[in-house]
Amino acid sequence: MTKKLTLTCILTAFILGACSNDDDNENDQNNGGGEPCETSGLRYNDDIEPIIQANCALSGCHTSGSRNMTSYEAVRDYALDGSLEERITLPSSNPLSMPPNGSLDDCTIDKIISWVNDGAPE
Repeated sequence: MTKKLTLTCILTAFILGACSNDDDNENDQNNGGGEPCETSGLRYNDDIEPIIQANCALSGCHTSGSRNMTSYEAVRDYALDGSLEERITLPSSNPLSMPPNGSLDDCTIDKIISWVNDGAPE
């Protein structure tokens, strides 16, 4: 009886593990809220500035000095020279990773990279 139960459990686990979701590619692009991650036609004012304001241009962070990120021009410059993408894609364990309080989610990173690849439009 124990062998039958063990075999049944193993087979059940195998069968459930073999199931696949046809929406795997779509889910990989989700922003965690169940909606697809939209990465086309992004603009700084509408799409990127809220991300920067919430994660970068915070008091004590990138609000003054040499790494000021409070204007479109400054963020665009960091975006186009590659430093923005470099910092947001570092592993969170790296002390140079931004933001320092934890990595951005994949969708947010994809949005920023897409915006940069499109020429960082305002």
